[in-house]
Amino acid sequence: MTVTTVTGSAESRMNKGLEAFMREKDIEQKIVAAVKRRGGICPKWTSPGFDGVPDRIVLFPMARIGFIGRTKELEVLEDEYSKDQSFILMTGRRRVGKTRLIKEFIKDKDALYFYCNKVNTRSILDELSISIAQYSGRTYGEFRDWKEAFSAFAHCKDGKKLLIIDEFQNMIYADRDIIAYMQDILDNTFSGEEVMVILCGSHISIMDNLAKDYKSPLYGRFTRHMRISQLPFHFLKGDDYIGSLERYTVHGGVPKYMELLRDGDLETALRKDVMSPSAMMFDDIMFILNDELREPAGYMSIMKSIAHGNRKISDIASNLQIPVTSLVKPLNRLMEMGFIRRDVPVTEDPERSRNGLYVFNDNYSAFYFEFVGPFRSSLELDDADGAIEYWKKHFSEHLVAFVFEEECRRSIYRMSDDIGFVPRKVGRYWDKHCEIDVVALDTDSKKAFVAECKYHRTEPMGLTDLNRLVAKAESVKELNGYD
Repeated sequence: MTVTTVTGSAESRMNKGLEAFMREKDIEQKIVAAVKRRGGICPKWTSPGFDGVPDRIVLFPMARIGFIGRTKELEVLEDEYSKDQSFILMTGRRRVGKTRLIKEFIKDKDALYFYCNKVNTRSILDELSISIAQYSGRTYGEFRDWKEAFSAFAHCKDGKKLLIIDEFQNMIYADRDIIAYMQDILDNTFSGEEVMVILCGSHISIMDNLAKDYKSPLYGRFTRHMRISQLPFHFLKGDDYIGSLERYTVHGGVPKYMELLRDGDLETALRKDVMSPSAMMFDDIMFILNDELREPAGYMSIMKSIAHGNRKISDIASNLQIPVTSLVKPLNRLMEMGFIRRDVPVTEDPERSRNGLYVFNDNYSAFYFEFVGPFRSSLELDDADGAIEYWKKHFSEHLVAFVFEEECRRSIYRMSDDIGFVPRKVGRYWDKHCEIDVVALDTDSKKAFVAECKYHRTEPMGLTDLNRLVAKAESVKELNGYD
């Protein structure tokens, strides 16, 4: 068995694994230089194992955040566009950049982009009539129904036609039958036409069920289901590794949050853009839950309980004084929405393990329920001093350290040359007697890599730490027989 430790200061612990992947092409170097000459920065983004992450992100003072790349996602869209017909479902939580990606894709194309407001069917049809008229240069009267509207689009001009419907769930709110209409439109109205259609939406369950629910009229009809997620840390770090990690612990790779938190020191940014009652981020968690769920209060209580350290389903039930059975559905829903995840020891089967722990999968949610939610009463009065004082005392230990550990685990997938094998599974291990921060396994070749990562320590870990780690690894019976 291979046993090692991640040592050194927090800033240098990950550098060996990260630096191996820092290669810039000539064109990127020119972009970086050009951006710097204009007073901006252009940090690199890479994401092995994750599709669709920008190659570079360009930031200018007092300007909006922009990106160069989303290379794989743009390649997928271009490939679909090259086909005679394609039908794409694009989903993802709010603020992750779905609309920005679409606009990047269509910037050099003749496309009809239609943002669907949350209004009734008649209003949507009227707005669609105006949009098709502007797209085609023709004049249309009042559409009687969906079929007439989409038939007008299908025949409004010759050649390739590209239609994007953003916030498609609002069409479903207005008329549930739109799903069946879309089936008929795809099968008949668009038959023989060169058409690409993208349905984009932020309501995770409604949008995902269009593709996953076999009872859905659109089941099996999408040529692609693109799930857009938060941007991973990886090479987001700048020269100040700790500072980058601390900001990532708050914004979690959500582009809109990154834009808000990019300027000034972190405390100032938190006071202005997170803890102020007028700030978008102040109510954003509740906004997303209210938009997605009928009764969000119970879900808020579950996440609050997890933030307070209750991670076993039995502990959450006990804390909330409700039956364990009543938690199964809401926990699954929160996982579906990406707010939380269920961790199990890396040596166990997630489907069978009884040792599952529920933890936050979304950094900002973890931050909110630890440092914002409990202080809302004073924050509503524009008094952030108490929240900031608590943040200064506990931010590093309660949140940053855990994000650092998770980034250590994720980095192992990019360090196969360093550890001597390509891992099949990476996670952590715990039982009643010990806990190991990083365990990477190749179950075929029976190779294992274990490591400890300590964010708080300023001095390198020594032989005593190594011997302790070896002893813990040797006590794990599931690792017997592993090299």
